[in-house]
Amino acid sequence: MNVRARYPLLACSVFGCGWSFPAVAGCHLVNHANFQISQSAFLTVSSEDPPGEVLRKSTTYGEGVELLRCDAGSTQFRGRWMTEGSDELRSLTINGERAGVGVRLAFTEQNGAIERTFPHDFRREMTPGEIVRGDGDALYYELVRTADPVHFGPVDAGPVASTDVEAPDGGFIRFRSMMVYELTLNRPACELVADDLNQMVRLPTYTTSQFDNPDRASAWTPFYLRVQKCSDPEGLFANVTFGERGDAVPAFENLFTLPNGPEHVALEIAGPDHATFWPGTPRTLNAKGTGDRYEFAVRLRETDGPVGAGDFTRGIRVEVQYR
Repeated sequence: MNVRARYPLLACSVFGCGWSFPAVAGCHLVNHANFQISQSAFLTVSSEDPPGEVLRKSTTYGEGVELLRCDAGSTQFRGRWMTEGSDELRSLTINGERAGVGVRLAFTEQNGAIERTFPHDFRREMTPGEIVRGDGDALYYELVRTADPVHFGPVDAGPVASTDVEAPDGGFIRFRSMMVYELTLNRPACELVADDLNQMVRLPTYTTSQFDNPDRASAWTPFYLRVQKCSDPEGLFANVTFGERGDAVPAFENLFTLPNGPEHVALEIAGPDHATFWPGTPRTLNAKGTGDRYEFAVRLRETDGPVGAGDFTRGIRVEVQYR
């Protein structure tokens, strides 16, 4: 059996077939733009700040340079966080852990005529050779308290978001980066009750027989420095210093002199463990939180002879530094 099949001949004349292929749209990178988040290097944040509270907001502006040169056609643009996710709020990190502060971004073009929050996607019809410039670009950012525990210290530097454009050969080109260069989360300042820093500690009346003990000292009288405000004491230390080195008794450098006071008597200040505070020498204590107090005690000590009689008032400077 013979089988004959006929196949149409597909051919075009030298004048062409009239077929057309769509041009591949996309843009070519000319310059890359960096936008700095938080020009001020320090941000004070407290664990008492409610989630959602805006801690800082500001705007950083683009430069008047050419960023892209584009081919004709519909081209995709997108704004992306550098880490996975699509939330409008991106957590900042310290040593890779969420810091308790996030960033919210909005990008404007053409002097505010167009605004897009992150993340975003859109398509734009480009004309042949159309140029995208940085003139009129602005990045608005907010640093926001999140629900995560607060960490303190330098925030991890680097890009947190980018603006990308479709490339002619496929994929995307990053042409804007939103950067954290230098930002440190600080604790709010701790405050002591002002009256406690100017208090009068009243000692009882002593007899010489009360110094007849192995310490050759009177009984301890307690006093306190109350904490007015200190919202984040964990991991914080207080350096407490009483007086100056010149306040010490020459032969007893751990004791304070009593100018114009009874002879052969000096003043001793100690912490709750009765470890002595030497004049002008700081001691490091664990920081106390709001409403708590630092406990101290004071007593009289016999020095280099029999205790004399008399009364006295002695001013002693106290300094508390947190670190």
